Amino acid sequence: MKNLFAGLLLVALLCSVSATGGDEPAGTAGGTGEGAGKVLVIPITDTIAGGTQEIVKKAFERANSERPRPRLIVLEIDTPGGFISSVEPICEKLLASDIPTTALVTKQAISGGSMVATACREIVMVESSTIGDCEPHNMLGDMENMREKIETKIRADMRTNAQRNNYPAKLLEAMVTKSLELYQVSFADNTKEFFFKSELELLEKQIANKEISRRITGRKLVVEEGKLRPRYRIASDPDQSLDAPGRT
Repeated sequence: MKNLFAGLLLVALLCSVSATGGDEPAGTAGGTGEGAGKVLVIPITDTIAGGTQEIVKKAFERANSERPRPRLIVLEIDTPGGFISSVEPICEKLLASDIPTTALVTKQAISGGSMVATACREIVMVESSTIGDCEPHNMLGDMENMREKIETKIRADMRTNAQRNNYPAKLLEAMVTKSLELYQVSFADNTKEFFFKSELELLEKQIANKEISRRITGRKLVVEEGKLRPRYRIASDPDQSLDAPGRT
């Protein structure tokens, strides 16, 4: 399984390129194919709005017109979120890209920032950076009755990101709705699964009633109030990342 948090390797790579992409060092890739291109870095900072959307659009236009095309597109993210009307088109660009994409979260990828990050094929977290809290509270205003409708749409978007990029879907969904506490449960057969709190309570009841012959050996709270708890990370393989030291 790929490790989405090989942070030092990617940071070392970025040191050799400029903010808009750098040439391939001599003698590394060679040739004129896709692998011979540069790394294109797109900054995603402050509030994600129309200007951010335009920057990403132009960057992808440039990437697709260059020859050779970039071998990698890196979104350098430090944002508290933004407008869903701008976030969703950016996510669509990322999901449709045939050039590999990586989100480098330097400080925070909150709210819409977490949607953009999870739309990338890989996520790299700088130490002490944070991701999550995708609840659409900032755009609700007085339309509190629309909360569930909006959250349902965003949860669907996050599930799409999870399916396309091999992230745990429940982990991403729990970032959207603060009431969804998510646990990682370990079983006697050395398997681990994600359960929302209500699902875990039902499972424990079924085990107690001997309706299910499974034995729980441990449980860890992974997402609380829409944010990943310290020492937990997003990855395609929970066994590799969720027990790893450090914080998101």
